Amino acid sequence: MSKAKDNKKDKPLKEPTTNDLLRVLLTYMKGLAEEVQVLREEIKPKTIEAPLPVPKEMKEGVEEQLATPPNKSNFPIPTEYRDIVDSILNKEFGLEMTPLSDQPAVQIAIVVPKQYSNATPDHIKMYGSDKRSKVIKFSEGVNGLRDWADKVAKNLGTEAMTKISIAREQVKV
Repeated sequence: MSKAKDNKKDKPLKEPTTNDLLRVLLTYMKGLAEEVQVLREEIKPKTIEAPLPVPKEMKEGVEEQLATPPNKSNFPIPTEYRDIVDSILNKEFGLEMTPLSDQPAVQIAIVVPKQYSNATPDHIKMYGSDKRSKVIKFSEGVNGLRDWADKVAKNLGTEAMTKISIAREQVKV
């Protein structure tokens, strides 16, 4: 028996392989995930209250807002950006901005009204509107939006641009 013990002491320890280290790491990560799930369960609200009734006066204002063309945005739109779209296209076109978290840029969508849109009915049916989106870097700024609005205008075609120009002139008067 003493010989067997001596043989074990003489052998060098086996160095862990990458698979061994990954297995230990995955086991640790699973344990953390389970702890996080337990914490989430404790934080969850136990009851959900029913929403308060909305007064009739407020409902009427909301319905009117929903009837107007969508110009919603997750981000406030600078006045100069709105002015560029109004001057190249017109005030009927919507503008939406969403900042990107992974890069110094913003996604800008120009919402084309139905009367000027050249999108197919299938496109409108699927997406609900005609949005022309592009990611514009902060370094491009106003010039990037101006170039994008010009491209959208050219893509709409000469007939639509004539209608847009006439509508823009009528608003000025």
